[in-house]
Amino acid sequence: MDLYIVLGVQQGATESEIKRAYRRLARRYHPDINPGDQTAAARFHQILEAYETLIDPARRSRYDAGHPSAADHVQTGSGFEGFDFSTRGVDYSVTVKLTVLLGAYLSDDYNHHYYAKAQNLGRVLRAQYAQALERFDVLLLPTTAMKAKPIPVDGSIPDVLAAALGNLHNTSPFDVTGNPALSVPCGPSGSLPVGAMLVGRHFDDATVLRAGHALHGA
Repeated sequence: MDLYIVLGVQQGATESEIKRAYRRLARRYHPDINPGDQTAAARFHQILEAYETLIDPARRSRYDAGHPSAADHVQTGSGFEGFDFSTRGVDYSVTVKLTVLLGAYLSDDYNHHYYAKAQNLGRVLRAQYAQALERFDVLLLPTTAMKAKPIPVDGSIPDVLAAALGNLHNTSPFDVTGNPALSVPCGPSGSLPVGAMLVGRHFDDATVLRAGHALHGA
C-alpha cells in the first residue's frame, strides 16, 4: 500500500499539504459520517495509518527508506500496553474523536488563536475564584447541574455531545483554574446519586478534604 497514493499527495508533499489531504478525506470516509459502512471504515483506517506515518518526520523518513513496517509499534510503560494508539483511533468514543479533530483543526487553521484566548480567559476565571475564596474557606456547588442523561444509541452527533458534555458546567472550570475540588455524595434523586462539590484555595487540599469528610459524615 502506497501511503502517498492513499492520501492523494506527491511524495514530496509538505506537512500542510498532508494535513489538508487528511482532513478532506476524513470528512468523506469517517465512520461517524458513514455509520454501518464497512467499506468506508476500512478506507478510513488506511487514511489514518497513512496520515499518522507521513505526518511524523521520523516515521516518514523510515517509510521513504523502504520500511513501512515502522508504523507497527507497541506502547510500553504507559499502562496501555498492547493498545496501538496510532492505528486504532476509530475505537475511541465520538466525544474523544471530535475533541481531537476539533483541536487539530483549530490549531492548524487558526494558529492557536482560540487556545491562547481560552488561556487568557482561564486566568480571569482563576482570579475570580481566588477573590471569592478570600471570604470563605471552601465553596459549595452542585457537582452537576442535572441528572446524568443516557447517551443516545442512534442519536446525532449534537445529541451525543449534549448528553456527554452538557453536564460539566461546574466541574470543567477547575481543570483550567487548578483549584482543588472534591465531590461528595449527599443524597439520592430517584435511583441516581446527588453530589456536592467542595472547592478550595490553591495548595489548600487539606481544608477541602477535611470539609468533605465532615460533610460525608453529617
